Amino acid sequence: MDYTNREQVLDKVKRSALALKKATLFQDDDEVVLTAVKQCGMAIEFASDRIKQTRRDIVEVAVSNFGRAIIRLPEYHNDFEMVALAYENDPDIIKYFKDNSVIMRQFNLYEYQKKIER
Repeated sequence: MDYTNREQVLDKVKRSALALKKATLFQDDDEVVLTAVKQCGMAIEFASDRIKQTRRDIVEVAVSNFGRAIIRLPEYHNDFEMVALAYENDPDIIKYFKDNSVIMRQFNLYEYQKKIER
């Protein structure tokens, strides 16, 4: 496996997203990272800071695929929409935010609204 060859890396992350860890030259490549997080959201951990901070669409794919990915994304810990997305994938994730009063207040309203809609 040649981790300097973009096409080989793309093919590899389609089958094994965590290969992104070794593909350091492509951790800032939007297409490579998106391909990896579609396969396994946990791969967002190996994406560049630029992607984590500016490509919300890629982060959303990662979090909707693997809710616990948000734990490794502190820049989204106060973003209720992202936390709610993680929660929809993994309800246990809310325990991680129990000390975040802003998120918990919003979460309680979110749960209340869901009950009303039922």
